Amino acid sequence: MPNPIASGTTTRAQIADTDEAVQRFAVTHVGPDADVHPDDLAWWLAREEQLEIHADLAASGLL
Repeated sequence: MPNPIASGTTTRAQIADTDEAVQRFAVTHVGPDADVHPDDLAWWLAREEQLEIHADLAASGLL
């Protein structure tokens, strides 16, 4: 029997690879530096999230 919970998509799923989607769904612990241009905010958020995930995996011994 299929699992009805697993068959749907999560509401937190990133629906597009756009600046707006990255800014909406990025989770970071710090804000951008003052020298980050507003047009680069989506790039900065994506990079910061990648670094945090990498650090968490390394701390857990998974890397």
